[in-house]
Amino acid sequence: MTGIELIIAIAAIVISLGSLSISIWAIRVSKSQAATQKVQAQKHTIIDLHSAWKDIHMLDPLNPITPQAMDALSAMQLATSMWTNDIGSKMVIRQHMANDFIALYDAFKICEIDLPGTKKTGKSFLTHEMGIVYGELKNLGE
Repeated sequence: MTGIELIIAIAAIVISLGSLSISIWAIRVSKSQAATQKVQAQKHTIIDLHSAWKDIHMLDPLNPITPQAMDALSAMQLATSMWTNDIGSKMVIRQHMANDFIALYDAFKICEIDLPGTKKTGKSFLTHEMGIVYGELKNLGE
């Protein structure tokens, strides 16, 4: 191998190592950005959850008001989805919504009359997944 060939080979190695370093740096930056985006998404879902629960009224199982019941069900469905898919923070649900979730679930569970305009009883709106979250929240409170 001549001197020129050796210099070219060394230059190729240096350029390759430089490219490798840049690739490693790019991967680290990408992972960092992905982690930041995940945290931002979790914050956004928690904000959505708080917004959903902001104006929720308790259900009167003997005299349900359909719009209020639907709002409560939507909030319960969002909390259930976040809980079962581990989106956001279960701690937020436990600390800020557990008592209301349990109280609403209990009210819907005994609501045997049709919600006006729906032809469905309050109880029939409860899902299996809501029941799982209800049970887990009840167990945490005991």
